[in-house]
Amino acid sequence: MPRRPSITLIALLVTALLFFFFVFSPSSSSSNILQNRQPTAGELKSGQEKPAALLADAKNYDPIEALGKSGGPSQELITGAPIMEHLANETIKAELGRASWKLFHTILAQYPVKPTENERETLSSYIYLFSRVYPCGQCAEHFQKMLKKYPPQTSSREAASQWGCFVHNVVNERLKKPIFDCNEISDKYNCGCGPDDKKNKDASEDKDATPAKKEVAGTESVLGETKIDHAPNDKVRGG
Repeated sequence: MPRRPSITLIALLVTALLFFFFVFSPSSSSSNILQNRQPTAGELKSGQEKPAALLADAKNYDPIEALGKSGGPSQELITGAPIMEHLANETIKAELGRASWKLFHTILAQYPVKPTENERETLSSYIYLFSRVYPCGQCAEHFQKMLKKYPPQTSSREAASQWGCFVHNVVNERLKKPIFDCNEISDKYNCGCGPDDKKNKDASEDKDATPAKKEVAGTESVLGETKIDHAPNDKVRGG
C-alpha cells in the first residue's frame, strides 16, 4: 500500500510554491479591493485586550494596496481563489492544521521588530499566497474570508503576533474550541533564534548539562525515542 505523504513533505511543497510565486511573479497595480476593519469589543475574547490597540495601523495601511510595489506578486495573483481541492480525510486535515498553525505563529514570533516596507510586503504576500495554496480547499476558503474581514497587521512583530493569535481564536471560536491567551503567544512560539554567539553559548551549556538536568528541563527518553512537550496549540487549535 502506498505511503501517505508526510506533513513535513507537504509543508515543504507549500513553502516551495510560495517562494516560486513570490520571486517570479510580475508586479502590477489595481484598485484597493479590501476594507480594513478592527475587531469590535464583543469580538475580542478574554486574553485579547492587546490586539485592539495593536491593529491601529489598519486605519492607514492596506496590505493589499501595498502589494506589488517592491516587485513582488501582483494584487491579482495574491487575491485569487484557493487552487487546492477539498480535503476529506479528517485525520490528515487535523494534522495539517496543527503543523500549519505552529509554523504560522513561529514565523510571526520571529518577524522583525521594526520591519521595513519591503519586509511588511513580504509577510503580507506570504500570508495571502498561503491562503491560495493551503492543501485543504475548504480550510483555505475559510481563511480567505477571515483575511478579508481581518487583514494582516504587519507594522511590528508584536502587532503581527497578536493579529495571528486573534485570527486563530476566531477559528477556535467557530470550532467551539478554547480561546488561547494572546498575552502569552510571543513566549510560547519563541524558537530561541538569535546571533551565532548566543547559539554557541547555548550549545555549550547544553553539552555540559548532565542527563538529570536535561530530564528536569522537560525532555525524557521513552523506549529509545525522544518525547518533547507539544506547543500549546496542539491542545488549543483550529482548522
